[in-house]
Amino acid sequence: MVAEFDPPNIDITNLEFVEIIRQTNNVFLCRARWQDKDCVLKVFPPYKWERIHPPFRSIDLFKNESRAYSRLKARGFCERGSVPDFYGVVENIDPEAKGWQPQLKEFHDKTFPRGLDPKARPNGVLMEYIPDVNILELSNYTETRAHKLRQLLFEIHEAGIVHLDPYPRNMLIQGDSDRVLWIDYELAQIFDPEHSEHPRFFDQEREFMDAFVEALDRDYKLGKYEETRSIYFE
Repeated sequence: MVAEFDPPNIDITNLEFVEIIRQTNNVFLCRARWQDKDCVLKVFPPYKWERIHPPFRSIDLFKNESRAYSRLKARGFCERGSVPDFYGVVENIDPEAKGWQPQLKEFHDKTFPRGLDPKARPNGVLMEYIPDVNILELSNYTETRAHKLRQLLFEIHEAGIVHLDPYPRNMLIQGDSDRVLWIDYELAQIFDPEHSEHPRFFDQEREFMDAFVEALDRDYKLGKYEETRSIYFE
């Protein structure tokens, strides 16, 4: 059995804020500098469990993302470039940390879950920054890239991880190369083979990916989004 990667806990004060990449109610994504490297810091608001949440699935976005990257790194996905390299976690983040004002404070204040301990703080993951990447689309489609992404997803499944957000926004192509990556694991679940929900989730994701790759190939030959239009634009 492959040992899990135990990610180091990196202090937010050792990171230098560069720019915001994307910000929503669920995530604060930015470029940062750490140990002379360009990185991506992905911060999630404090997690709040509620009774309506399914008992067999984790809805803690930080936990999902960090566990998935830890397993992927331990199994060599980061080393071979199939997912961004994973440097560590940034836990118990002070939203008023020096150098992170006002962006992080505004994100924390806006997304802080009601009814949570006011001392609760956000957590994040620190990853490789990869320049010149775009989502898989008709303009950069090749049969090789699409099939590599499909095969890569199936290999992620073999690691016991179901992505649960297998859409083009999470399939990246780097420049003119054939490097392809799967990103964004905040919904991902790790299921042991004996888990009763294991087959259903994995089967559905494989069926979706098979159908998507075949439909995108037909749209590419047609020269426009037809069968995949709803996937890209709705």
